[in-house]
Amino acid sequence: MKKIILTIVVIISGLIVKSNPLPPSPIISEFYFNGNFFQIEFYFDGSFPYASFDNLYLVSSLSTVAFVDGISIIQNEPIVIDQNDLVDSFDFNPQGDHIYVTDASGFIMGNGGISFGGIIPAPGENQSIALFPSYFDPVYYIYYYSEGLEEPPTIGNNPLSINARGWLKGYLYDNAGTPVPNVEISFPSYAPYHSPSFTDSTGYFIMGPIITSKFHFNYFIGNCTGSFYEMIYPNDTTFIEANIDTFLTITPEYYNYPNPFSTFTTFNVKIPEHIKYNQAFLTIWDIKGKQVDRIKIPKGYKSVDWNSSEIDPGIYFYTITIDNKSFSVKKLIKF
Repeated sequence: MKKIILTIVVIISGLIVKSNPLPPSPIISEFYFNGNFFQIEFYFDGSFPYASFDNLYLVSSLSTVAFVDGISIIQNEPIVIDQNDLVDSFDFNPQGDHIYVTDASGFIMGNGGISFGGIIPAPGENQSIALFPSYFDPVYYIYYYSEGLEEPPTIGNNPLSINARGWLKGYLYDNAGTPVPNVEISFPSYAPYHSPSFTDSTGYFIMGPIITSKFHFNYFIGNCTGSFYEMIYPNDTTFIEANIDTFLTITPEYYNYPNPFSTFTTFNVKIPEHIKYNQAFLTIWDIKGKQVDRIKIPKGYKSVDWNSSEIDPGIYFYTITIDNKSFSVKKLIKF
């Protein structure tokens, strides 16, 4: 059981979080490893223009290795690649890495790869990293996908899905330590996978089974809304004890588009006008936790353009901070 003690601030508006949209193939849909042995599941949705893996490269923080010639691409079916399908040894960091595919020029292809050891922890024994659909955007008519832990691995079967489930349970108290009953705990509207749960007279709640990834869980008390960010582990229970503060604040709405992007992307930020604050920043850091940029968001601005020409392609993360309060972490892919 994962046990977490935290303090939660009550907020007034709902949270909107988007994962990355599904870009053109190739899609790395699952990655499994055990010691030096590994398997990578690819999925091609019909948009990839080539018939084979020729002139493509598999990349990690430690290796860039070409695929052997003649590996055919089959559309709309999973393709499993291992060390035997590469011309040289492929090394990676088992504690955390970013695995992706490039062409001969170094252009990152497809979904930008799959990462672990950051927001999603490195897989344990008999686990893999896999993608699952987390949101459908009816405006742009695209799917957004997120990473999670699969157990056991399903390499070669049911791509772009996660079968593993876990549970979330705990207690909600006020600042005096008194249990808070009848609090609704639910998923955000972008990921309506599960029914809500409610605290009982002791403040206790239990929720599940839940897809094994990291989520913002919302809770509701009258007109107020709060949230907490928790990792759900396969075949396990995450336990929290939360003290609900009566301080009322607001959760901003923000996302960036396009994502993935090559040089420029636009961050769209919505902070309600009636909320009083001194300053707001958008902070971006790399997969190792190193800050690469910090952008001040002028009051009243609804969008901020970002020029990433001075940073390398890869996976990055960003968050919004308002008066020293940071909100949810989101992912960027630069190719």
